[in-house]
Amino acid sequence: MKFRSALLASAMMVLPLAAANAQVINGLYVGGGVGVNFIQREAFDMAFPGAGPGVATKSSGDMRSNVGPVVVLSLGYGFGNGLRAEVEADYRQNNGFNNPSGFGAPANAGGYEQKAGGMVNMLYDFVGMVPMVQPYVGVGVGYQAVIEQNLHFTQIGFPTATARNNHKGSFAYQAILGMAIPIA
Repeated sequence: MKFRSALLASAMMVLPLAAANAQVINGLYVGGGVGVNFIQREAFDMAFPGAGPGVATKSSGDMRSNVGPVVVLSLGYGFGNGLRAEVEADYRQNNGFNNPSGFGAPANAGGYEQKAGGMVNMLYDFVGMVPMVQPYVGVGVGYQAVIEQNLHFTQIGFPTATARNNHKGSFAYQAILGMAIPIA
């Protein structure tokens, strides 16, 4: 499986060390935030050894997960012109893998996935558009460690398949859209 995440929306509370109302961030800052996490459909192959005569022993398909929470802590530097660079530590979780497709008979799936890692982000602040609030956009790249727990799959005519708990990591990227509320 490829693990890709996109942080599509977040509400960030940015705590600049030297900023008042919605002004350009100039210098060191600390930030924290919460948001939502969307995962693409994930493809998988499932082997069913000993499924019985006349029943396929391998099946392929994909499944979705529910939207999950994101928690982010960051340390960054504002260049005074709207651009910011930051290092971020993050945690994401998606529960309820469901809605499997690509199978001839009804199927059911479940389990959850957690991700934790670090990202390097570049952000741009739109200063002066809205009083006391600073919208921003950005992109980031990094590494995410992935923990899959209790993944299982059931299809009529096949025995229940339970994946082992799995730990691995992968390159990650994100798109960022947010709104900062500077605190003096």
